[in-house]
Amino acid sequence: MSELSDTIRWKIVYLHNDLHLSLHQIAKNVKHSVEGVRKVLARYRETGTVSDRQRSGRPSLLNQQSLKRLGRLITQHDSYTSSALADEMRNQTGIRISPRTIRRVRKTTLARHPVREHIVKSLKQGEMTRRLNFANNNINNNFHNVFFSDEKLFVLAKTGTVHWVKKGAPAPSKEVDDMKASVLVWGAVSWSYKSTIHTCSKTVNAQYYTQILTTHLLPTMPKFSRYLFQHDNASPHTAKHTKNWLAQTGVKVVEDWPPYSPELNVIEHVWSWMTAYINKEMPKNRRELKRYIRAAWNEIPQSTIQAYINNLPAVMKRIIDANGDNI
Repeated sequence: MSELSDTIRWKIVYLHNDLHLSLHQIAKNVKHSVEGVRKVLARYRETGTVSDRQRSGRPSLLNQQSLKRLGRLITQHDSYTSSALADEMRNQTGIRISPRTIRRVRKTTLARHPVREHIVKSLKQGEMTRRLNFANNNINNNFHNVFFSDEKLFVLAKTGTVHWVKKGAPAPSKEVDDMKASVLVWGAVSWSYKSTIHTCSKTVNAQYYTQILTTHLLPTMPKFSRYLFQHDNASPHTAKHTKNWLAQTGVKVVEDWPPYSPELNVIEHVWSWMTAYINKEMPKNRRELKRYIRAAWNEIPQSTIQAYINNLPAVMKRIIDANGDNI
């Protein structure tokens, strides 16, 4: 066990006792042998520690007990900085742990990673009821016959790459030709088909919207009565002109689509996939942004779209568990 640091050994104990992972899962996580993991756990059971022998100097403050306390703190205050967690740990236990150690433990031992919170609209009771009813009524559907659609605004100034830098180092920058450059597009996806993507040349009103559908949806959507079209409750989508067009062309719409429910629209996940693709290409102007949008649309695998569709019952289950509220 000499090649394993105490931090890794405590991680093994944490993964086994608190997360209840198997020996093979732990070995894969820490990139070590199953036998080595078994020896670490055996020593912990026998001695209550993970070290091979007593060492001179100050013992590590991050033993199993303090590691569990830190894990609880991070769970309770998952938006705290490492400095704030260090202060909280000191206030609650008297133990002084450096922010640097907390950052390391949070990332490696506790396997936490940073995510940006989603900004969602607070829902009224009627809106939650519609979301709940839709989920209850459709949770057993496979949605293989639905075309999911929406518009998406891609903004050049938001196509930055995430960098991990040393403390005190300046944040990298990327030069672009026009900070205000943006591209509004429309698209639709389904289990087996994908529309051509449309770059909007003006503000989308009902007349322009139906022109888009005529050019990009109808040639793609099979003319079978079992196929449905999904769009949200934006004003061009619900306008009288659009409803008349849908009736005249025989395009049937998913009924009772709930408001403020982007997690139910598969194409929102497609936009996220495309955004990651575009960010990697680092476009510098509107022309490049348009080119990479089209490239991303063409490159997204149909199997990825199908996976998003297959995940809808799980999303609806979460909405039901939340009684229609945001998830």
